[in-house]
Parts: sequence; C-alpha cells; structure tokens
Amino acid sequence: ECVLGTANCSVNAACTNTEGSFLCSCRQGYSGDGISCTDIDECSTETDICSQVCINTPGSFICGCMEGFLLDTDGKSCRGVEIGLQETSYTIAESAGRAEICVQLSRNLTGNVTLVITSEAGTATASADYLIISEELRLSPGPSTLFCVDVPILEDDVVENTEYFSVLLNSSDSVANITTGFATVAITDNDNIEATFTEALYSVRETSGSVTVCVSMFGALERNVTLQLRTEDGRAKAPDDYININEGLIFSSGSNVTMCVQITVLFDGIAEDTELFTVVLSTNDSSVIFTRGTTLVAIFNSDVSVGILQELYLFEEDVGKAEVCVQLSEVLNDSVNVMLKSREGTAKSGEDYTDINEVITFTQTTVMCVYISIVDDHLAELAESFSLDLSTTSPIITLRNCSATIIIVDNDAAVRLVNGAPLLSRTCECEHSFSVTILLERLRDDIRSINCRLTSNIRGDCSDGSITFRNLPASRREPYILEVHAMLSDGRCILLTREIRLGGNGDCGVILINDGLVVNGDSVEVEWQGAGPTSSFDCRLDSNEFVPCESPFKAAGIINGDHRLKISPRGRNCKRRIPRKLYFTIFQSNITAPQTECISFVP
Repeated sequence: ECVLGTANCSVNAACTNTEGSFLCSCRQGYSGDGISCTDIDECSTETDICSQVCINTPGSFICGCMEGFLLDTDGKSCRGVEIGLQETSYTIAESAGRAEICVQLSRNLTGNVTLVITSEAGTATASADYLIISEELRLSPGPSTLFCVDVPILEDDVVENTEYFSVLLNSSDSVANITTGFATVAITDNDNIEATFTEALYSVRETSGSVTVCVSMFGALERNVTLQLRTEDGRAKAPDDYININEGLIFSSGSNVTMCVQITVLFDGIAEDTELFTVVLSTNDSSVIFTRGTTLVAIFNSDVSVGILQELYLFEEDVGKAEVCVQLSEVLNDSVNVMLKSREGTAKSGEDYTDINEVITFTQTTVMCVYISIVDDHLAELAESFSLDLSTTSPIITLRNCSATIIIVDNDAAVRLVNGAPLLSRTCECEHSFSVTILLERLRDDIRSINCRLTSNIRGDCSDGSITFRNLPASRREPYILEVHAMLSDGRCILLTREIRLGGNGDCGVILINDGLVVNGDSVEVEWQGAGPTSSFDCRLDSNEFVPCESPFKAAGIINGDHRLKISPRGRNCKRRIPRKLYFTIFQSNITAPQTECISFVP
C-alpha cells in the first residue's frame, strides 16, 4: 500500500508497509495519528532550545542570533565578539613619550561595539609619570580587528626605580566578550646621576690622624644608589702609612647629596718625601656616571722644617753684602722651594738696603744663603732695621723662625773733634775756658742749625764748626760731656753725637778715644789717652778691684748696659791723684725681633 500509494498516510507522516496492511507515523516535528499530522512549534513548547532567537519551521526550527552575534557551531548558541588587550604587560622607556595600548578582536564586527579604556595609578604617579586616560572606542562593523590608543608618558630628571601603572578594558555591550581586560605598563627610568670626588687631590699631614674624602651626587634621587669606595696603594702603603678601606656609600633620596668618609693616616716619625695613595669609586648601578671616579691622597711629611738661622742679624753699614742663611732640617730627595722677602722698618728699601723677594730652592742640601745689598749712605744716623719673612707653598715642610730682624749699624761720624786732644790737661794745668773746633761731616739735608752743649748746660750755636766755652769752674774733676744737637726743618731736634767726653779742669786728664760705644758683644777694649807723663796706671771696672792696666783696657764677660772705668795714674807729676772716670756702654740694640707666628701652607 505504501508503494502503490493506496495508503492514506499524511504527507508529513512516514508509511510503513506491514503484511496485509500498513502503518502511518508522523515525522519528527509533527504530532498526530499519522493519517493527520500537525507541525509542532518547538520554539514555544521547549525552553532554552536556542540561546537567543528561535524560528519555527515546518517540522523543525532554526536558531538565530541578535545583531552582532554569530550562531555557534552547535546551531543553538550565539557567540559574541572576543575582545581583549593585545598584551598583558608593556615596558616603555621614560623617554618614549607614549605607550601604545592595543585592543585585539577575535573577528570582524557585524554590529556596533563601545569599549572603555582607563588607566589606574600604581607606583607611577599620574600627571608626574604619565597622563590619565579614560577613552571610549566606538567600533563599527568592518574588517578591522585591531584598535590602539596612546597613553602619554612624561619624562623627568629624577633617578628612580621602574614604575608601574595599569590599563583597564571594559564594555557594557553584551556582544563584547572581554577576554583580557587588565594590563600592566612598566616605565623604565632613563636618567643618569653624576658621581664625583669633590677634589682631584686631597692633602694631609701625617700628624693629622685622618683625611676626609667626600663624594657628591649631582641630580635628583627617588631611590637608593650604592657606591663602593676603596683605597689602593701608591708610594704610600697600607698599613704603614694609612689604613685601607673598602666600604659602601648608600645615597638615599634627595638632590645633590654629598657623603664623606674618613681614612686614617699614620704618623711614622720618619723624614720622607710626599707619599700618595689612590681612592677609587665603583658601582653596579647603570644610572651612575662617574665624572671623577678616582682621586689621590697626598700624605705630607711632618718631620721636615725650615727656618732662618738667626732671629737677629747685625751688620755695619759699609758691609756691602749681608749674608742671611736658611736651614732645612733634613735632606730631601725632591726639590723644595721657600720664599724670602724683605719688609721695611726704620730702614728703607732703596735708601738703606736693596729689597729682595727671592725663591730659595733646596736640592740635596740643608743650608742655602742669600746676600742682601746694604747701602752705605754716608749719613750719620741711628741704627736702622728691616725684617725678613720666610714663607713656603710647599705642604711637605713646616716653618720655624720664619722672621728675622736685620739691624744696620751706622758707621758715619757726624761730628769729630779737631782740637780735642790739645785742650786736655795733660800737664795738669788748670784752664778756665777753652775753645772747641768740630768737623761736621755728611749731615742730613734737612738740618737748619747746629747747637753745642756742655755738661754744665753751657750752650751755643756751632753751625760754623767752632765754639768757645768760657768761665768754666776750676775745681771740676769730672769730664765734660759735649753734645752736638741738630735742629731740623720740621722743628724736631736730633742728637748728632753719641757722647764726646772732655777732660776736667785741674786733673790729669784722660779721654776715651772710641766714644765709649761697644756694639753687640760681651767683651770690650777701652782705649784712652792723656793722664800726664806717668807710664803706670791702675784701672777698676765698676766695683771691681784696681788692677794694673794700660791703654787699651780689655775686659770680657761684660753684660749689656752702662759701665764705669776708673783710671788712676801712678806718676807724681799730677797735682791730684783722684782717679779719672770713663763711661762706656755695651750696646746690642733695643730693636728686638718681632713675635711673628709662622703660618705653614695647608692645602
């Protein structure tokens, strides 16, 4: 029946032949007795048969998807668009200027999609290290599957660690299936910081105990930077001359930071040349640039000194050349220089001496001398002085006796007696008046008048070289003292004579030939003449006993100051045997060396 078509099954039914008959059964998607079959609406009778859209068809159904979705291979599920950040982490150099963040789609879009990309701060600071973004991407159907945005990266001058911020991807559209919505952006620092020793050479005396060496960082730090500092031997050796170090310097956050270390320096008590050792910086930090990564430390010997041999020199005006010597305490292998410079006092440069400013070089020797020209001006004047100052820029030696005083003793006689000897009472004759003739030599240009005065205060003008003193006491036994004064044009009065002694009346007269002045010594020879025809004399110095003597009288061990010599003639031709008294002075100078502090050069 089924073949012959005599069966009355529904067209939506299946006919099954049986022996002598047939069976009718509705096909899938239909319901009924086979003779009559009605379509089943699966979309309304079954739930979750399709994920989004169900379309009923005769005997079946079709699943569909909303806009932007695609039907999956199971024919029922709808698949959206898989969208994610292209990378989960980005590394960007600070100098790059921007970070490109890309979004990857799994397929072409068939509908509109809106995405939102935002940034989130981490160790990187918004507005300081990058600019905040919050950006919408409105995507339309098309062939593109990659979309990118830029995040501005900001460059600074701060040395810092790598800093991080995050990028987030979101969408409110159901078609957008966010697979990778979080990424980390690392900003690597490209800044450098300069490290340097503050000095190319550090100098220290070995008695100082230590030397301070400093390292400076120039730039801004937001992280720690570690430098390693170590010493290396040169001519100076550890541990004989210094204590070796090898230590870390940790520079923390800040700007233009300086750190210092102390290196122990040892005193060995040996006179030696300057010795050096090296200090070296190193680091594993690539951001550090060394502008001066090594330095030298010079250890200067403290056992060598230099000084002027004497603090006081005395020279006659006609000496021509005055020798002054400087002594170094030790012979050094290297040459060393000192400076000797003159400084005016009462003696004037160019008038009394020739100024010097001389460099003295010691090379394998300990004593060096210089010669200073002394000017003989042929003018009677008092002793004058100038100073010498010793200095050095060499840090290996210390100064001692750094100043000396040079005294120029005048050798010019301003006043000489022409008839001094004849007027003395050699024959013990009494005189009540006498005339004095003096010779005036090499006087100053500013003298206005000359006056002579005796001990008895008898005075008068002797500008023409002669004067007569009258009505002198007959009984005077002490010598007269003649003083010659000069009145200057500025009103001042100066004494031209040290002392001229004239014999007294009525005694056997003696006269001191050498003016009673003995310069710079502890021994004296007093020369005298007169005292009549006797040939034998007794002398007494100060309060000592009388001893036989002759001219000149010699004595030693005499201290500075005024002294008195009594001379007693033994002959009988004198009317009186009262001892004559001669006065003389041991004179060194009242000019003493100034108390000058020697200042050594300290580098």
